[in-house]
Amino acid sequence: HNFIDGAIITFAFVADFHLGVIAAFAILLHKIPKEMSDFFVLIHRGYNKKKALVYNFLAATVIIAGAAIAYIFSSKMSFLIGPALGIAAGNFLYIAASDLLPELNAERQKGKTALLQIGFILIGIFIIYFAGINFK
Repeated sequence: HNFIDGAIITFAFVADFHLGVIAAFAILLHKIPKEMSDFFVLIHRGYNKKKALVYNFLAATVIIAGAAIAYIFSSKMSFLIGPALGIAAGNFLYIAASDLLPELNAERQKGKTALLQIGFILIGIFIIYFAGINFK
């Protein structure tokens, strides 16, 4: 997962600087809760905080390897950058549609929680829209 994230960021920067910034920002926003949840899973499994933090950090650094290897091969395999970015975008949409939306519907949130969920979805849509304005 982290390896692929690094490759996606590199491919996005190779394709277009602004796209790279957007991809890196999106993946960063995804990484914060993901790494926090991984850390707490390790704590729950009995690791002490220091060991859990070290293991979590080491797992996260694989993103650098993915970025470096993608950069090395990006000039030789530039024809794959577009399809790779398309597949990555499709995966994000698939995860949102198949995992997150049904979970939101199953919970039947009311009041403030429902408004927060709708608000964050709208914020995400606006960020994507305004980030795309710079592309021609």
